[in-house]
Amino acid sequence: RCFKSNRAERSAKMIQEQLQWRAQNGVDQILSRNIPDDKLFHECWPTMFYGKDKWGHVIMVERLQDMHGAYLRAHMSDEDIVLHRTQVMEALQAEKKRLSKKLGHRVYKHIVIFDMSSLSMSDFSKSTRTLINHLVKLSSDQYTETLWHMYIINAPFVFRAVWQAVKAFVEPDTIRKIKFTGGKYVDAMLVDGIPLSSLPERFGGSHSGESAKDLVERIRANEHSEALPFRIEGKDRVQLDQPCSKRAVLVGA
Repeated sequence: RCFKSNRAERSAKMIQEQLQWRAQNGVDQILSRNIPDDKLFHECWPTMFYGKDKWGHVIMVERLQDMHGAYLRAHMSDEDIVLHRTQVMEALQAEKKRLSKKLGHRVYKHIVIFDMSSLSMSDFSKSTRTLINHLVKLSSDQYTETLWHMYIINAPFVFRAVWQAVKAFVEPDTIRKIKFTGGKYVDAMLVDGIPLSSLPERFGGSHSGESAKDLVERIRANEHSEALPFRIEGKDRVQLDQPCSKRAVLVGA
């Protein structure tokens, strides 16, 4: 009973802190904002989204080889970097809500594939490690329990030492969801319910993917159209949040 009481208190405190963080950083409006240097952020920290597993969990892929943490931190503050990452995470949350409606059941978790192919210690500079720590802390503190699985693939031996440092910022429950896979990582994903059609071509799949920048813009456009008021065209009232098949024809369409 004491354990349950302490757990409830911790959960209540965590929720309160998350709500305060969202209010202080304007997170509820972040998808409607154009954050400065978004092109630089997405070029230096490219994130791709692919298909879904059989339960509807969205697949997010990041490749360390494509990340330029030192350059990014030299041209942008850590606070602004975290703000950009928050915008990406909020777009992902919105995409899960869309999928929940489409699939008819709640989808609130996602899958991360972290590819470390061609990694050397120079790729894991102090700036890159610091940046990863910031982003891991963001996910752990503000997007608690949203991770279904994380696959760390093609990890060289040198990463083991780095992982010991990064792991200090990760919740124990999250650590249990992380899988280090060898050369047969695709087989492990197939066993876990991820079809080849949901994986990128370089993994042997066929999904073309969507960049984080494109996802943010798509979600923003969808939210804008849903927020538009009724339009009057003659005697026809048009509501833009209805399915296309139910809308009246728009002028100039």
